[in-house]
Amino acid sequence: MRFFIPQWESLQLSNRLESLSSAWIIAAVAFTASHYFLVYLIWTIILRNLGAQAAFRQTARVYALSLLAKYIPGNIAAYGLRTHLANKAGVPLIISMKSFLLEALLALAAAAAISVPGTMYYFPHFINVLSICLFGGSTLIAIALLVTKRFKTLGLTEFFLNTRKVTRSVNIFFLYLLVWFISGLGHWCLANALGVYTTGKFPELLVAVATSWAAGFVSFFAPAGLGVREAVLYVFVNSWMSEADVLLFVTLSRLLTFGLEVLCTLSCLLCCFGTRQMHKLE
Repeated sequence: MRFFIPQWESLQLSNRLESLSSAWIIAAVAFTASHYFLVYLIWTIILRNLGAQAAFRQTARVYALSLLAKYIPGNIAAYGLRTHLANKAGVPLIISMKSFLLEALLALAAAAAISVPGTMYYFPHFINVLSICLFGGSTLIAIALLVTKRFKTLGLTEFFLNTRKVTRSVNIFFLYLLVWFISGLGHWCLANALGVYTTGKFPELLVAVATSWAAGFVSFFAPAGLGVREAVLYVFVNSWMSEADVLLFVTLSRLLTFGLEVLCTLSCLLCCFGTRQMHKLE
């Protein structure tokens, strides 16, 4: 905040908001919404692969209502709330724990598959920072497994040794690659709302998006990676965006995701309220 606010005022970025391309903004919103829908769908697929029988409507409610909880520092509230709501929807606690671990492992693996080779090619001077982030993420997951002593009791060893389940995991891994591709498209549209950026910049932006998400995810202390994700994204795109564009870009990136999360939560709450009212009338 101490960095962005003075820069925002000195560059008079509030005036720039009026010149944004509405068509590109709409496209960015559409791709970002698709990103969230696909992440929800992947989580539901993971639950079903693990044996849960929750309906899509139930998992959609659980996913939507737990989105804003991740803005509480530590991310514990988000997973705790999702576990509680999933349990009320009939998902056993052990399956919820498995799903979160698999979700984190596969999402980080897909992000790394894009970030590592992409950073080595486009941003070789950042490879040390990326290595630290990926190592930190791997370490956090390993510590979580060791502290809880749950790797074996969760059945993850058998899961990864089961050929059929390994195939399913590979399929989910490719779905996460699609998640980052869609997210990259959303950010590319957002960048074009600010200026003219050709498709040649899309691969670099894709790498920046995947890397910034990974850095924000492993920054356990930061609510929803707030600040960390923006800082990494700023560093990666600052070399080919103007100062004004890059500040607007990282700010709008967070506002766009936060706005969609609020919208999803409110929509779900309204649907739940409407359903209860209908039941009362009946």
